[in-house]
Parts: sequence; structure tokens; C-alpha cells
Amino acid sequence: MKKTSLLSFFRIILVVGTMLVQLYPLPTAATEIKAHYTHAEGKTITLKLAIASPPPNSIIVIQNVPPGSLIVGSTPPHKSYKKKHGKIKWLIKNPATGNLNIQLQLKKSVPAGAVSAMVRYLDANTGTFKTEMVP
Repeated sequence: MKKTSLLSFFRIILVVGTMLVQLYPLPTAATEIKAHYTHAEGKTITLKLAIASPPPNSIIVIQNVPPGSLIVGSTPPHKSYKKKHGKIKWLIKNPATGNLNIQLQLKKSVPAGAVSAMVRYLDANTGTFKTEMVP
């Protein structure tokens, strides 16, 4: 093959490749929220959310504590608490990308392993509803 033919061949491949990428775009990365406890026993429970970009429009956090636990306070303020079932809910609207700490202060200490959480949100890129369990 001549040098000019080889160069023309690569140009054609480049043009066709560019057209295919425009016709079939690569899927965008899914929004992710990673959650873990930084403190999961005692009177103060702290759940840390790492929110990727783009963030979802809202996040629902359901914190499970031993039934009958008394809440002294929470940051941000919780939306509801079902004392009989030990379920505390937060609705975080328009969260920013980055880290968000959800802190709960209880009247009595809870032992290690007595709490768990669920984080739910609608992926901003795919529209898929996601749930992450935090043991």
C-alpha cells in the first residue's frame, strides 16, 4: 500500500469512528451515593454520605435504631420518627456534591450493631431508583 493510501484509509476510519460515537453515545456515569457509619454506637450516631456528581434531586435516609429509643436531636432535622418501630426518616432536598453527615443524638446509648440505615434516591443520569443498605 502506498503511503497516501494508508493515510486515506486512516482518515476514513477516523471519520466513520467519529460518526458512530455521535450516533451511539457512551452511557453516562451513574450518580452514586456511598454511605457508611463514622460512629454507630453510644449516644451519637453519625452516617456519612459521599454524593457523586451530578447529585440526585433528593435523598431519603431511613435510620433504624432500637424500638422505643428517645431522640434528643438530629442534624439535619429528621422528617419523621416511628418510635414503636425505631425508624427515623430524613428527606434531603437538593443535596450538594461531596460529603454530608447525618448525625443523631439519642438519650440512651445503643450497642454496636444495633443500628442500620437505608439510603434511597433517583439516579440523576439514568432515572433509576437506587437503594443502598448500610449495616
